[in-house]
Amino acid sequence: MKRKLLLSFFVFSIAAYAQQPISHFQGTLPVSGDVDGVTERFYFRGIPSVPVDQSPQGVNASWDFSAVSFILDHHDYKNSIPDSQATTNYPGCNFQTTITEDIPEETANVYANYTDGAYSILRADGEIMTLDYSVNNAFVGQFPMDYGYISSDATGGNFTYNGSLGTFQGTFAGTLDSYFDAYGTLSYKNDDGVTASTTVSRLKVTQVISLSVPFLPDAGNLIQTSYYYFSEDEFGIWPFIRSIETTLVVPILGINENLVILEKGTDAFLGTPDATLASVSIYPNPTSSVLHVNSQHLLKSVELFSIDGKKISKSPGNSIDVSNLNSGLYRVGIDNGSGIIYKKFIKK
Repeated sequence: MKRKLLLSFFVFSIAAYAQQPISHFQGTLPVSGDVDGVTERFYFRGIPSVPVDQSPQGVNASWDFSAVSFILDHHDYKNSIPDSQATTNYPGCNFQTTITEDIPEETANVYANYTDGAYSILRADGEIMTLDYSVNNAFVGQFPMDYGYISSDATGGNFTYNGSLGTFQGTFAGTLDSYFDAYGTLSYKNDDGVTASTTVSRLKVTQVISLSVPFLPDAGNLIQTSYYYFSEDEFGIWPFIRSIETTLVVPILGINENLVILEKGTDAFLGTPDATLASVSIYPNPTSSVLHVNSQHLLKSVELFSIDGKKISKSPGNSIDVSNLNSGLYRVGIDNGSGIIYKKFIKK
């Protein structure tokens, strides 16, 4: 009996040691104009060749994302301190995340209150759907959070839909549930196409809201299920892979949409762009022979990619030969040793 008890305690101790608390939801903010933790990251869009099974949960779970190809179409997540207009329009706003999509070029903003570790969304402003939580803010959770953390919050406010079927406005009410439901090992393809693995902590966030338009309560609903797989590096714990599925159904307006977003953060850390990367430019563009990088600093490398993210070649220094490429659109990754920036160019 003692042997079984000791063995059970040993297994529990290993599991508890492996768990990584989730310190932040969207990373941290710059403080007084300086970098304080992660303020910006690229997330590359994923295309799975087979569906990813995300059902495993609990202690020492495992997920296999190795069949997902992450291409260079990306989202850029940037945290910033809101300007005076945002703080006036959305009382309590002290944290803004701007998400910029590469293709098509679109921008969304999430305005939040992040005080003493408590993160609440005040407004999510997207190209197609805007949710203004003016009645009840959406409380995501108290950070840092440990495995087993559960939160459920009532939400409410106004929405605007601006899609192919026109523009509609109304009110909404619903719930947002957060659950630190699992931790374990995640397998994936790294930036070089090699299968790798990392330990992660997973946060599941589910939002269910009922939409009402004038003269028609309960006109439809929006259901969003998000999985955030947090991984730790030298800059802290941050969402390494995001999986977000949104279903929007409003029968009276003819709206029936489903959107799945799968994305992975770049293996390289991208902090607040410093002068080295912010001032970088490429020339000539278009080019037929050599592509040059205009930078005041010596760069670590210049990498060449096809538009779908396949690595073609790599060159040290500030230039790369593209003469053997077919005509078309390509990307170049410029690495200064502490960050990477991607730019598009045309091969003549």
